[in-house]
Amino acid sequence: IEAKDIMLSTGPFTSGVNVNYHLILPVVLGATVVVLEKFHWRKVVEMTPREQVTVLFAVPLIFDLLARLPSSYHPDLSSLRLCISGGTHLADAIADRFYRRFNIRIGQGYGGVHFAPAFTVNGGQTPGAVGRKDGVFPVGIIDDRGKATGPGKIGEIAFDTRQIKNRWARLALSRNPNRRGRYVYTGDLGRLDERGNLFVVGRKSALIKVAANSVTPAEVEDALRSHPRVQDAVVFPLRTGQTDESVGAVVVRNGRLTREELIDHCSQRLDPYKCPRSISFRKSLPRNPHGKI
Repeated sequence: IEAKDIMLSTGPFTSGVNVNYHLILPVVLGATVVVLEKFHWRKVVEMTPREQVTVLFAVPLIFDLLARLPSSYHPDLSSLRLCISGGTHLADAIADRFYRRFNIRIGQGYGGVHFAPAFTVNGGQTPGAVGRKDGVFPVGIIDDRGKATGPGKIGEIAFDTRQIKNRWARLALSRNPNRRGRYVYTGDLGRLDERGNLFVVGRKSALIKVAANSVTPAEVEDALRSHPRVQDAVVFPLRTGQTDESVGAVVVRNGRLTREELIDHCSQRLDPYKCPRSISFRKSLPRNPHGKI
């Protein structure tokens, strides 16, 4: 981000994401912020070309709503040079839909209130990644024995305080309550690829235990959202802690769609134990002002 950039803020200034991106960052750089009191797609598509907005930091819901605008509507988003999603998981289906519509790759930012100020950012160069292992705040993927794992292995995402070069950043994390030894643990599961790109798999505490297998809700949600007639979805455990714990889902449809069609769709993309055993439909999912379900 540079001083010449023009950023668009569409959410409340009560979240860490908006405070960092739309207050602290532009003040430090001298960049411009165009403020909307709350998100409305028509105001966003009118404001972007008029103010020549270059950077859009937003939650996945906003990118999804823009990508789903009627095909007869042709908004001009050509001034945007950088789109970054944050606040919650960005489904592959949303990123792909937005790219097909506007030819813009969505990058992702990753951070959290409970381990601030540590964060990672991917500008969109690697689809699905949220940053790199060797960023300003280096990360490792740690197994249940407290050992760093190799590429492709799933483990808990942790920031490696010994590798942080900035003295202020290292001090800021030194007394974090989530720190054990050299690592500040995030509670999120992730993996690294061969090139050191970081991918978030899901929340460690949200794992669904199906027999002896672990299921991450985000993976199942991605499969559900990849269906062209699924507008939104949330996945959760059924009968938590019981021997017959399984996967459940609530889905918002965008057209005619049956449970059987959706389960069949998932079975072609997921292992059988990951497929939802129960799916219910609603007109919408409740979200807070920050776009989280």
